[in-house]
This record gives sequence, structure tokens and C-alpha cells, in this order.
Amino acid sequence: TAASTSQQPPEAKGTPQYTNQPTDPQIAIATKAQGGDLSGAGHLLRTDRVVVGGYGDFQFRTPALSERADGGGTSTFQSTRFVLGIAAVLSKKQNITFNSEIEYEFGSHEIDIEQAFISWRVRPEFDLRAGIIVPPIGRFNTYHDSNLNITTLRPLINQFIVPTAYRDAGIGVRGVVRLPREMRLSYEANVVNGFQAANADGEATPFSRLLGQASAAEPGQIANQATRNSKAVAGRIGFSPLLGLEFGVSSYAGTFTNQGDPKKSSTIVFFDASYQRGPFVLNGEYGHSNIVGAGILRQSPAPPAVNPNDPATIAALSEYVAQTSPGQDGFYVETGYKFFRGLFHNAEKFDEGAYIMPVVRFEAVRRDRTLSDFYLNQSRTTLGINIAPSPYVIFKMNYIFNHTFGPVPNVPGAIGGADFGNNPLPYLDYGKNGFTASIAYVF
Repeated sequence: TAASTSQQPPEAKGTPQYTNQPTDPQIAIATKAQGGDLSGAGHLLRTDRVVVGGYGDFQFRTPALSERADGGGTSTFQSTRFVLGIAAVLSKKQNITFNSEIEYEFGSHEIDIEQAFISWRVRPEFDLRAGIIVPPIGRFNTYHDSNLNITTLRPLINQFIVPTAYRDAGIGVRGVVRLPREMRLSYEANVVNGFQAANADGEATPFSRLLGQASAAEPGQIANQATRNSKAVAGRIGFSPLLGLEFGVSSYAGTFTNQGDPKKSSTIVFFDASYQRGPFVLNGEYGHSNIVGAGILRQSPAPPAVNPNDPATIAALSEYVAQTSPGQDGFYVETGYKFFRGLFHNAEKFDEGAYIMPVVRFEAVRRDRTLSDFYLNQSRTTLGINIAPSPYVIFKMNYIFNHTFGPVPNVPGAIGGADFGNNPLPYLDYGKNGFTASIAYVF
């Protein structure tokens, strides 16, 4: 029996990290805002078997701003992403479900599959899933959706340490153990193909000082034939001592070189915390990577000096930043507070749940954590305001203050992305302040 498409199940309070099948038999599967897997609000279609929803955003960025070193150099309007989430109950009695995300990103001419997996929830404490999944490395990699991100851009550590949204093909188990006094312990463990040694064009950009892991898991590669025998493992343990508060630790370990090449491997550890109480939200994460293997020094030598008038020194620095980093680290802390529609003039004309939300994020990332005064290590402060005339449409405006830990070389960068191995800058105007705005929507 189909439920009304206008029926919206109540959102879960707090920030759960595991699939929580709803108790209402008219709801096939929960959205991420309710503690489940489905992206979006499930408004396109909702029956006892199938839920369809999605989200997207449209952005404006000034020249100095970019994500994962894609863009920069000019002010631009950008159709950043459109995601359609489709979920279905395959077996009611056995709690077997299918969940998927179909993604159209950066105005691409291709459609990618961000998630497509089967989940068999034997018990709340044990859920087996297999397919294309989003491993829980930190909190944001799971909750990266535009309507859940309180700013326009994603955190720096989720661009260069974990290439959010990092998806991979594999199999895993997860579950939640309920403890006394409403406390709970959640876990997830996965075996996946792992990060790649090259981007989609065959360049060895992953794990470099210039780009970090930004291109280590490009969509067209993760579900192909694996290029190495060993697999990677990724998992997370979360603890919620009270409703709305959660702490987590997660890790990833795997090799990223092809068979026959000298072995190189990476280990990534994330610590995360989130607190949501009524209109107040506070999130934070710290990430640390360690990259080892043939030819990787534990302490990087100082970068070569560059003379803007000497092409040879520019080439030397370009080659230096294209080399593998021994590791990165970084963090972000963000907070916001929702003032609801009572602030609006003629509040009765706005949807229930409309709000205005001031937001702030402070973050830093070191793309080579062994260097102290390195220009590719940076911090960022984001100040913004979100205006939501409906909980399903959010207008975001952010001003971003960038700071680099060393002087940026006075050489022209490339427009539209990195000229890997030929230019020491990730893009033109790197390191300058900027403004960005977006419209995020969820349906």
C-alpha cells in the first residue's frame, strides 16, 4: 500500500552513523537526516517498498576558490552536483534493502554511481552490505550532502586527505549496540578495492604534495578490475553517550601501487565529534595520514627556491610538489545556530521549518605535515549566513579568509585545475580570499 507522497517521517534527533530502519511500515527506508542511508528527503516517491529523493546545489565562486583543485582563476557559476537517491525494500521479512545514488557532478557529460549496494540487516547489531559504498572515514565523508553541509564548500581535509565523497567497491558489516541510559555504540568495517595510484588520465597525482588524495578515488576507476592483489580496509567505531552527541574514530589502510611497482601504502586515521541540540549544531574532525614506501622520505627536504624569471627553478618546484608526500594532517571545527521563521517578516508566508542560520568554520590542512613553512599548507576561516525559506531550499552566502603557511610563489597558475608536474600552483589565485554563494535543495 502506497503512503502519501506528502507524508514525511520525523527526523531523528542527533547524528547517528548507521542505517536505522524506521518502525513505520509505510516507510521503506530512512534518509540520512533520519539516521539512514538515503540521500535527499524521499519526496519524489514513497511507498512501503520504494523511496525516491535527492539533492543538489548550484554555486557561484570568486577566482580564488576551488574544490579539490578543480576550478579557480575566474569567477564562475557552477552546476556543482545533482544527485538522485533510489532505495527499495527487496525482502520485508529478511530486512534486505537496496540503496543507490546517481550523481551528475560539475556539469559533466557523464553520470556516475556514488552508491549502489545491497544491505541485509539481520539484527540492529549486525548489518551486512556489499556493492559500491561510501566508507565512513570521518563523519563528513558520510554526511557530505549539500543540504547537510552547513557551508557551500567542503572542508579542506575532505578534499585532500579523504577525497569526499570517497566511494569504493567492497563488502562490510555494521551495526549498533544499545547501552543503558540511551547510550549506544556503533561500528562499521569494510574491505574495499582501495585508493588508486593514478587519476583518470593516468597521471600520478594521488598522494602528491600538490593535490593530496583529491584524485585517489575517481568514479570511473573504483569499480573496475582491481590493479593489485591486496585490498584496503576501512572502518569506524562511534559512541553516543547521550542523544545528539557522538564521538567517533575511523581508519583506512591499504596499498595504492599496481602489481609489479614498488609497494607504497597509506594509513589514515580520523577522529570526529558532533553535537546537535535543537537549533544548535557543532561538528569537528581531525585527520592524519601516513604514506610509506619506496622512495618516500620520512622528512621531506625543503622545497627548492623559485625565481619567477627563471623557468628552471619553476620546473624544479613543480617537480617537487608533484612528488609523493610522506603524510598530511588537518582539522575543522564548525558551528551554526538556526533562528526559526519567527524572525521572518510575514512569517506565515514561509514553510514550517524555515530558518536563518549564521555559520562559522575554522580549518587547516597540511598537504605535507613534515614541512613547517610550506605554501601548500593552509588554514581557512569561513563566515556565512544560510537563509532557508523552506527546510528543502537553502540559500548560502560565505566569505572565506585563506592563509598559507608560507609565501605563495609569484608565478601564474592554471585556470580550471592543476597543471600537474608543470606548475607549482594548484590553480590561479591560490591562497587569496574569496566569496561564494549557493542554492542547496533537497527533494
